[in-house]
Amino acid sequence: MLRISTGQMYQQGLDGILKNQAKMSRTQEQISTGRRILRPSDDPAGSTQVLELNRAARTVEQYQKNADRAQNRLELVDNTLSGITTMLQRVNELALQGSSGTYNAAQRDMIAVEVRGMLSSVLDLANTTDSAGDYLFSGFQGKVKPFAAGAGTYTFSGDTGLREIRISADRTVADSESGFHTFMDVPTAAGGVRDLFSTIDQIATALEADTSPDTLVADISSAIARIGEVHASVGSKQRSIDEQRDINEGFILTLETNRSKLEDVDIAEAITNFNKEKVALEAAQASFAQMQGLLLFNFIR
Repeated sequence: MLRISTGQMYQQGLDGILKNQAKMSRTQEQISTGRRILRPSDDPAGSTQVLELNRAARTVEQYQKNADRAQNRLELVDNTLSGITTMLQRVNELALQGSSGTYNAAQRDMIAVEVRGMLSSVLDLANTTDSAGDYLFSGFQGKVKPFAAGAGTYTFSGDTGLREIRISADRTVADSESGFHTFMDVPTAAGGVRDLFSTIDQIATALEADTSPDTLVADISSAIARIGEVHASVGSKQRSIDEQRDINEGFILTLETNRSKLEDVDIAEAITNFNKEKVALEAAQASFAQMQGLLLFNFIR
């Protein structure tokens, strides 16, 4: 016949209480955190999957941050090009005015002053920097001022590279446009190319010499058309980013849903389990108290 010692009975009763307390404590922690998996040991396979899902989510979130940065920079490019277009349109109007035979030398001089003001503003805008202090149109040479004027000539000091930013695992987008293509390599009516700064400068020079700048009007129109082409390219990039951001958001939501299925606890079920475990603990405590009383009675007897 198997005999159980007083010490064994006491230890078994105590172990039962501690076991029930541990189960209640774990369930209570699940309820308070909302998580089913509290430690890797709770579900090793599930924990591994949760880690992989979290890692994937962090990667996609970084893509979203990249997309936001690219979008912000392209919005600045967009606004800059809009400002330049407005100024070129004004230069075009002034050139047409100055081409009129009804204007005298003094009037053309006054027009030339405004044209030179437009030239200075266009040059400033072409040298716009972003929030990080990088020039928009310098290519890879972000810290190099791209455009400079000197004795009626205009130089480009950047390069033709475009910074590509990754916005998904298989998609990148350039966060600017080529400054050389946009401002320097502009077709002329004669079939050649000229930078738009020189075209504006020549219009002002012609007006200052009391001559008609009519031959340059078509070149300004060509410059406006080139800016329009680049503007359209920026818009296409922005639409591409918006599209990818929507895709990324959907992917993040899917990852979060899958993670939740693995990691999150069913609160209603957890509360039910907690109540059951509470009853079991109270029963174990009552049983242990009775056992202690019996053991004490036997000891006294």
